[in-house]
Amino acid sequence: VHSSQQLSFVTTESGLRWADIKTGSGDTVAPSSRVTFHAVGRLVGKQGWVYMNTQAEEDEPYRLTMGSGQLIDGMEEGLLGMRQGGTRRLVIPSRLGYKDRAHEPVPRSFGQRQRLYGTVLNENRRRQESEGLGAGNDVAGVVAIDVQLITVRPAVSSARVSRGPLMPAAAMAAAVDDHWPPLSSSGVPLEAVVASKAQSTQRAAALVLPLLAYKAAATLQGVRLQWYLDCVRGRSCEILLASGE
Repeated sequence: VHSSQQLSFVTTESGLRWADIKTGSGDTVAPSSRVTFHAVGRLVGKQGWVYMNTQAEEDEPYRLTMGSGQLIDGMEEGLLGMRQGGTRRLVIPSRLGYKDRAHEPVPRSFGQRQRLYGTVLNENRRRQESEGLGAGNDVAGVVAIDVQLITVRPAVSSARVSRGPLMPAAAMAAAVDDHWPPLSSSGVPLEAVVASKAQSTQRAAALVLPLLAYKAAATLQGVRLQWYLDCVRGRSCEILLASGE
């Protein structure tokens, strides 16, 4: 904005001041609109130091939703009624500005964010200024943001769209079972898991049963050998079970 340009500010009941630099001609921002905008932010308490400029940095614009709790209060109020294609300057007092680190818009640069928060969230400075200027009149948290509104879109409707007569619950459950078979925890259909386990059991039986038969034969052979040795050594010729395998 050129210094020669005179802006006509409107002051709202909340203390927000705004002025249109350029009036848009597109859709108007509503309480639940999805908005895309560029922003240039200045810290009033730092002699207008620019802490955010998405245009100069060739950064991506902000894409946010009104009424979702994403924006600081001053932006929520100041964007209402703006028209697509317009540019508006908002002078946001501390009580409507950055009260924490969770609300947009903020710089994408870590260093710029730290400098922003170091000023607007500086409780010592805000307390000293409030004592000197009056409660709520500190300038540490005051920001001026020029908003260039690129697009305005309506909110995504959460209404349920009907595509025909309602299906009874039992029929719906059957249809779901037919089209979406139940899955195991690994995401594989349960029928496939059961079949796979059955095949694995059959393969294991085919391997284990011959081994068991061989082990039984070897045990019997060991019994016979132990009986023969006992007989040779003059011991009783009763069948003695081998203690080992």
